[in-house]
Amino acid sequence: LLRSWTLVINQKFDLSCGALIVANAFVMVAQGEFLGQEAGAAIEGRPYSASVADSVFLTLDHIFFWVFAVELVLRMIAYKVDYFKTLFNFMDVVIVMSAMFELYISNMLSIDTPNLSFVRLIKLLKLVKVLRIFRVLRLFHQLRVLLVAISASVSALVWSIVFVVLVQFIAAIFITQVVQSFILDASAPLQTRTAAYSFFGRWSHSLLTVYQMALAPGA
Repeated sequence: LLRSWTLVINQKFDLSCGALIVANAFVMVAQGEFLGQEAGAAIEGRPYSASVADSVFLTLDHIFFWVFAVELVLRMIAYKVDYFKTLFNFMDVVIVMSAMFELYISNMLSIDTPNLSFVRLIKLLKLVKVLRIFRVLRLFHQLRVLLVAISASVSALVWSIVFVVLVQFIAAIFITQVVQSFILDASAPLQTRTAAYSFFGRWSHSLLTVYQMALAPGA
């Protein structure tokens, strides 16, 4: 227990976890780009195969799950009951449990319950992973300060820009994943699907759209 406590309270441990979260976020960005390419191919009626990319992303999902699961266990061992006194820690538990359900439990349950509601539940669990990026707010002091108050100093202004970019970053990932099912829906009007793809079909499209909405709403 002492070794777990010494490891967890180390600042290097927090920085390492933060780096892994950022890496996971960029993997989700890449996944959003590949999903956008697949959706674009479906709209244009051209062939597109992303089987290799899907396998790579699935493998990375498994790796990140086990890394964050081990981190969660270490923190729970180190802090014991005190670990559950913080809202962010509850969010960690929800994220890890949802990832476990998506990657392992859902594969067993889908054999017996292959219905539409179950598929929607799996898609919702995938969106929960986006919340992992918010953990960066807990690991870096400057961002935690911005959640309490925004200072008029120059350093606070820089970190406020980082915070806004982080929110747009997360929103773009979320919107891209949500809109994919509509873009691939053949029953929806092609013109509407094409317009949705142009604005939100890829992560880069979504980020640009969110950026434009933030700076010039209604323009």
